[in-house]
Amino acid sequence: MKLYILRHGEAGFGAPDSQRKLTAVGEQEVLAVGRLLRRRQVRFDAIISSDLARAIQTAEIVANELNALDRIRPEPILGHGCSLDDVRTVLRDLASDATVLLVGHEPNWSRLISDLTGGAVRMATGGLARVDAFALRPGAGELRWLAPPAVLTGE
Repeated sequence: MKLYILRHGEAGFGAPDSQRKLTAVGEQEVLAVGRLLRRRQVRFDAIISSDLARAIQTAEIVANELNALDRIRPEPILGHGCSLDDVRTVLRDLASDATVLLVGHEPNWSRLISDLTGGAVRMATGGLARVDAFALRPGAGELRWLAPPAVLTGE
């Protein structure tokens, strides 16, 4: 399975955590991700997002760039504190060769990448990683790349 793991863009404050929206900077960060994926002609079998507002907004911006709004699936389990077991549950109905975009939060995504690959990473807001997972179990994945927003936006 090809997992593209995206941390939501920069979010504002002043609202309850579940309702926080992206800032203008955050919107630009994830728009750059969507454009990069479009240029690379990446096609997702599913776009699975935390159900928190900033993650949904991130998924929608990227999916819009890819003409894939119909592939977004919000999953409450991908909110704060999700684990590899939770991700396995969310992905259980997908084919082993599926290409999936996961949209969510820290420290969940850094921990997920670490669990799958055995390497230590830290996801920046708006950062994107690709992990090829031969199975959804500890150590069964390979980190192909990890890009912070500055690389994705060309700054």
